[in-house]
Amino acid sequence: MDTKTQSLCRMGAYCSLVAGLCYGLMTICAFLMPASIASYVANEHYFTDFPRIQPVFIFLKILMLISSAAMIGVVATFFGLSREKNYGLMVWSSLMAIIGYSFNMLQSVQDMSMIPYLVKQYQHVDANTQHIIQVLGVTNVAWFILSLGLPGIWFIVVSLKALNNPQIPRLLVLLGLLWG
Repeated sequence: MDTKTQSLCRMGAYCSLVAGLCYGLMTICAFLMPASIASYVANEHYFTDFPRIQPVFIFLKILMLISSAAMIGVVATFFGLSREKNYGLMVWSSLMAIIGYSFNMLQSVQDMSMIPYLVKQYQHVDANTQHIIQVLGVTNVAWFILSLGLPGIWFIVVSLKALNNPQIPRLLVLLGLLWG
């Protein structure tokens, strides 16, 4: 194994470890979230439940930010280790994944900064303004199409390309397809 490959594998291993730890902690945080918060539906329950769960919510968003940055490292590693015959498709799918993870990072920062602010404002405004906040919502859930969908495409492409690679375990290919 040459120095470049060793460097890529080391970076990929560290990034995978960080992402895996973050995803594990994110799962625990998700189980701690009441349904009113997990749904992102801006209703009266959301605004009454959020203050008591805010620290866990902020921690979850920090974990999402870190895991997305780590997954960009994983994507870069896979790209660097990809076979030359897959170069074009790997460039495109890797860029899609990086864009998706970047939107996930942006969404996490926006949620950490805006949702606590909206919840605080909601407590101190009249019923009409509360209704407007509820109608507008606390976050744009359509961003999940980009922040989760684009990396999902990458997982599917990488997994399909790995099907005919004897060096990659079939279980890993199956897990990649399921994740995608």
